[in-house]
This record gives sequence, structure tokens and C-alpha cells, in this order.
Amino acid sequence: MIDLDHPTVQGGAHAGGACCARLECIAGPDAADLGQHLRHAAVLAAKAIEFGIPALMRDDWKNVFEPEEIAESIRRIT
Repeated sequence: MIDLDHPTVQGGAHAGGACCARLECIAGPDAADLGQHLRHAAVLAAKAIEFGIPALMRDDWKNVFEPEEIAESIRRIT
């Protein structure tokens, strides 16, 4: 589970000074933007689940692999 309230995700410094191996503790020049990227990814994942589950529960679920359906799914999600 990603801790969106972790200091590094919020743009602060890691409390211990040494970066741990967890995703939310990545340090570097883009560390301040990490929280924003994680939140955006979470929103996209929620939309994918919201629209994907009903499509997978249909009798013709294999149509989710058709190029047109993939393109439509991307349009709905983003």
C-alpha cells in the first residue's frame, strides 16, 4: 500500500535521511512531484476498475482485447 501521507510523497525530506526501498521514499529532484503522480495514478486506476469490471462481467468479455475497445477504454479512463 502506498502511503500518500508519507513525508517524501508530500514533498518533505525523509525523516531518517537514508532512503528506504519503498516507492513513496524515492528521493531526488522530482520527489516533490511524486505525491501528485501517485494521486493521478490512483485516480486512473479507480476509473479503470470502475469501467473495467462491468466489461469483464459480460458474456462477450473477450471483446475487451479488440483494438477499438482498448482505444475506447483509454479514452474513458483518461
